[in-house]
Amino acid sequence: MVDAGARLITDDQIEDPAIRITTGLVDGLQSTYRLTLVPNDGAPNPDKSDVSAVRRRYPTAKLLLEYRTVEWRTFYFLDFSHYDVWYHAKARLIALKTGSTLLSGTCAHKPTRTPDSPTFDELLADHGARLRSALDLTTQNCLSDLKRDFRL
Repeated sequence: MVDAGARLITDDQIEDPAIRITTGLVDGLQSTYRLTLVPNDGAPNPDKSDVSAVRRRYPTAKLLLEYRTVEWRTFYFLDFSHYDVWYHAKARLIALKTGSTLLSGTCAHKPTRTPDSPTFDELLADHGARLRSALDLTTQNCLSDLKRDFRL
């Protein structure tokens, strides 16, 4: 199932919601708190959970935005024939000097069945058009929740 999902994402060019959500959070942090980004020179970034490695890699950085998708998948309802998207993520703004969390938030989208809930085939039809729509709605809701949590 995991391999089939990975192929679907690649073949139908389904974008990971984390990309737009992280970009929206960064934009909000920059405008609300007047933060500036530390440029990345293209080298691989260290594991964000290793704050000291991030500090060494980016010595001028004061803060680290950590965004983590906990889970995203198709979700079937109890009728086992209708689907939607389940998405859960967490975000933290970390002070690099101390490693303490300054702001944090979470978002979770667990869908509810409606008369319009698609079957699995309908969700994936037309190169995942309805899947894309469901992910767009999830992305908007998640970004809204996290902006509230981060006071943006």
